Amino acid sequence: MGRDPCGIGASVALGTTLTLVWTTAHPARWRTGPQGAAVVYLRGEISASNADQARRQITAALATPPASLELHLAKVTLLTRDGAQGFLTAARIAHEQGIDVTIHNPSPQARTTLRDLDLERFLTYRDK
Repeated sequence: MGRDPCGIGASVALGTTLTLVWTTAHPARWRTGPQGAAVVYLRGEISASNADQARRQITAALATPPASLELHLAKVTLLTRDGAQGFLTAARIAHEQGIDVTIHNPSPQARTTLRDLDLERFLTYRDK
């Protein structure tokens, strides 16, 4: 039996679309890391359309005060000012609780957005 090139192409396109939808709809996930750190992985575009989801994941990681908060931005393709509002909330909560916040592998664009929002005074950066 032969392969259906249209069906294969449609499957690939659907998989790509589902990946994009998943990335946009679920921009963050978190887990407890070594030494009690809350580790949050962000990906895709973080903008006004999904900022609330990212904020909820970051603040959930702070619900039981961790030893530190690590935000991994290596897979963030765009961080808008609106999208970074969750970082403002996290930085405020962490600062009030005496928790260090480390940003891992931010793109130059994400770093510029965080700097423009005057968040650098609350953050430590760690690149690979």
